[in-house]
Amino acid sequence: MTIDKRPPKENAATHAEWAAPFIVAEPQELGQGARVAQQSPRYPAPALAWYVPFVGRMLMLFALVVLVTAIGVGVMSSTVTVSQPVTKRVAITTANPRIHVNGSASDIRIQPIPVTDPEKANAVTVEATVESSHFSRFLAQRDLDTDQLVLEERNGEIYLDTSATDAPGNKFTTHSSQIIVYIPQQSPVSLQLQWGRARLSGLTGPVNLDLQGGSLDLFNMTINGQSRLAVHGGRLWLNNVTINDQADLSVNGGAL
Repeated sequence: MTIDKRPPKENAATHAEWAAPFIVAEPQELGQGARVAQQSPRYPAPALAWYVPFVGRMLMLFALVVLVTAIGVGVMSSTVTVSQPVTKRVAITTANPRIHVNGSASDIRIQPIPVTDPEKANAVTVEATVESSHFSRFLAQRDLDTDQLVLEERNGEIYLDTSATDAPGNKFTTHSSQIIVYIPQQSPVSLQLQWGRARLSGLTGPVNLDLQGGSLDLFNMTINGQSRLAVHGGRLWLNNVTINDQADLSVNGGAL
């Protein structure tokens, strides 16, 4: 018995199936009526006009500005306003002391001490409502605790500084205040108004008023002695006010 040690022959069909994907097919003849797909020639893309990229960048910039504005409006519209009443009082050590007021408040009123209120007698009293607006309640309250009215007596004269309660603050904070100051009716008053509004009524002592901006209103007053009213800007309104001949009234700007 003879044993054949040669390896068995592989099936030829198996090789053909394995190699079929790599064999380039021979061109076939087209039959009658067959259509040949024609490829259109490739041309380079036309160049864009010079203004097209510019317009696109401008539209992107405009969309960015609109987005930032919308975010800012949303933040400002969600602000929290905190208010608190403030009362300060300084005893009067001399008759009719001079009152110095740095008026930078939204609304400040100066008027005589009411005779029907014994608590305010023999003192200069300041009653105020101070507000602070912020998108954070904590920061708004912190501003109220930090920015206070300054009322003090120095050498027999009374000094009131309202600028801290009505400063514009930072870009996220706004302040406002309403202040009423009760003083002796005949006390001299020195007022420098930077902005906001100040109203004086019922006083009969000399005044030294310097209006840089805002609005200054005088009601039912008799201005006696060496008085000075200087208007550099803003508006000065006199209603039922008697001014003696010694008063110096100058208007360099604004409205009277």
